[in-house]
Amino acid sequence: MSCEKIRGLILTDYIDNEMNDEERMRLNIHFADCPGCREFFERVQNTVVTPFAGAEKIEAPEVIWHRIKEAIIAERQTRAGFLAGLLAKLISHFYIPRPALAMSAIMAVAFIVVLATAPRFRTQGAPRTNREDRFEYSTYSVETPVSALLNNDGGFGTSIEEMFL
Repeated sequence: MSCEKIRGLILTDYIDNEMNDEERMRLNIHFADCPGCREFFERVQNTVVTPFAGAEKIEAPEVIWHRIKEAIIAERQTRAGFLAGLLAKLISHFYIPRPALAMSAIMAVAFIVVLATAPRFRTQGAPRTNREDRFEYSTYSVETPVSALLNNDGGFGTSIEEMFL
């Protein structure tokens, strides 16, 4: 372990008497190799642990722990800002489990694919009809002799021309 991690353990777990036997063994092994950490441990022991060794342990009332928890939550909310708090509330009210979210995503993609391909299906029929009309008109004008197409008034005399004139 690094010296920084060892010193952190001394200041937290050792002082709070939360250290298990394995961690105490690691501490002692590290102290054998590192005089700096051993000296730090002795200073902490003499200034923080020993003076309070005979002190009576007092339990804080539950109300104090509740107020501390509320203060921590309030500080987090002010840090996160109004919009982040609002977003968190919305998410908690409209929670969607992952399977439902996955299914809705699949349905959205399928809907987009249908919308993207639908215009192609509608426009494929129109040019075919237009092409057929042009082909029919072209064959009519090619197969009909020019003298039959021309009439006395200088026009072609087709039913299409008569309809538009």
